[in-house]
Amino acid sequence: MKNLLLFFLCILVLNTVNAQFTKGQRTIDGQFSFFNQHYSGSTNTYSAPTNNSSLGLALSLSRFSNPNTIKGFGLRYFYSDNGSFQIRNGAAAFYSYTKLETLAKQFYLSFSGVGNVYYNEDKWVVINTPYKETGLGVGINLEMGLLYQLNQRFLITARLVNLANLNYTNYRTQQYPTSGSLPEPAKSSSVNFYTGLNGFSLNNISIGFRYLLK
Repeated sequence: MKNLLLFFLCILVLNTVNAQFTKGQRTIDGQFSFFNQHYSGSTNTYSAPTNNSSLGLALSLSRFSNPNTIKGFGLRYFYSDNGSFQIRNGAAAFYSYTKLETLAKQFYLSFSGVGNVYYNEDKWVVINTPYKETGLGVGINLEMGLLYQLNQRFLITARLVNLANLNYTNYRTQQYPTSGSLPEPAKSSSVNFYTGLNGFSLNNISIGFRYLLK
């Protein structure tokens, strides 16, 4: 019973604290994510050591439609190398809608819905034959994060960017044989849904900032 009363008291306190932002205020937002994992290889399969790495960068311009809601547009670049002769890179344009909940003075919880249009390119090798696959698609993903306001202009952010994701992609796969003419590219499409809650990984976390404009 005491725990229940404490829970409702915390909810009451949170709801009485107001965000320190104003309607119409604009921000410049940046995000950065980097992940690298080294595999030493297996003596049983004689596999060579590899590195699995990824990099993500994003920049956007946002506006407070009210003190607790942020809307913005931006661009994102991503790159990954799974260490097994497969490299992916691409770019996306996105629209974000973020709601803020005040946890304490200058400390906020954020929930975001992000719609994006993206292009990616994959290159890999199978039995000495190189392949290239390009994809064009649209997607929606949910993000959750924390914001801390350092001063009147700067906020530090940390986000779980793959809380949930739904996307549709058209693919075009081209095989490049070592000799002979190029075959016709294969075309396909797919619908995917996944969630980052299935397994935690550091490449699901992005660190960034928001700069409040005058």
